Amino acid sequence: MNGHPYRRGFFILIAFLMLGMAASCERSKDTGSSGDQFGAITATIIWPSTESGTTSASIRPQTAPVGVVKVRGTVTGPGMSPVSATYFAYEGGGAIPNVPVGFYRSLRVEGLDITDTPIYMSGATNLNVIQGETTNAGFLTMVDVTTDTTPPAAITGLGLAPGDGQVIMTWTNPADSDFAGVMIRRSTVSNPTGPTDGDEVYDGFTINYGDSGLANGTLYYYSIFTKDWIPNYSTAVSGNVTPNDPGTDLIPPTVSTTDPTGGSTNVALDKTVTVVFSEDMDQAATSGALGLYPEDGGTGNPDMGSPVSGAASWISATTWQFNPTADLSADSDYFIVVTTAAADLAGNNLAVGYEASFTTLSLECKWDVGQWDGCKWG
Repeated sequence: MNGHPYRRGFFILIAFLMLGMAASCERSKDTGSSGDQFGAITATIIWPSTESGTTSASIRPQTAPVGVVKVRGTVTGPGMSPVSATYFAYEGGGAIPNVPVGFYRSLRVEGLDITDTPIYMSGATNLNVIQGETTNAGFLTMVDVTTDTTPPAAITGLGLAPGDGQVIMTWTNPADSDFAGVMIRRSTVSNPTGPTDGDEVYDGFTINYGDSGLANGTLYYYSIFTKDWIPNYSTAVSGNVTPNDPGTDLIPPTVSTTDPTGGSTNVALDKTVTVVFSEDMDQAATSGALGLYPEDGGTGNPDMGSPVSGAASWISATTWQFNPTADLSADSDYFIVVTTAAADLAGNNLAVGYEASFTTLSLECKWDVGQWDGCKWG
């Protein structure tokens, strides 16, 4: 056979020793509890060919490339500690004992050189280990770590849902054949930019994860990186979210109405100004955020002068009132201003500053045959 594309070799059996597995099953029957349950995974390694132009008439099975001395298999997954075993390549196969039953198991296979450094890698994900059954991980094509520098595609559809002291993350993994899982990094400063930035939260291959033990009210930044078996890491997909108690008020207040309303004209010169908010306010914080200002004809936006002097008070938990010390000027524009320092009782600030302008009454006077005939408010 000329120019064969690969060599097939090293059959791996990953299982609990048969005697032990039988004993575990028997305990479950006797006690009615799950006990220590184990299953099996099988996989066949495909080694890439290192020969070219050969005229050999046969493929030599169970022959690893030059430099591969040992093969190491490792199983990981949710709710279990990694389980691994190493065998010499010439042995053609081996067993990893005590692989716990469970879903989303991952099998990582490494071809090691004489210094136990991985020089070939492959693996399989989303394996379900069933008690007393064997899961076939199929054929695993080993990849030379020195030639593979391309990461899998990034995740898509990242969702971050806040909860009470936790964040629930969901996403969609890529379909790349060498996809080996995701790494989630977290920070309270900014989005992690690489697989060593921030704190590692998760390393696995599911499509959702709950990060718990967080501080409510704190903004957390997350980045998710996909990886292959080398590992090469993809670019980050990032987002941020703030966990909170479901009973916590996170809605900022708004200004419901003012008196005078914005755009009013012919407002009385002795008018008392009122601002009504959408909810009960932190009066100490909000009092300094309110004011009445005259237009001063400058170039500002708006062109306001110094605040009008007067007495301010809260007539209810939502309503602020302002009584100017002196009458307002006639035929003049004034601005009712509320800054974002205004806050509700939960500490939520006004999201956007608020302004409402109004115009006071004008004073008309007339002369009659050179005599002063009086003035009136018009």
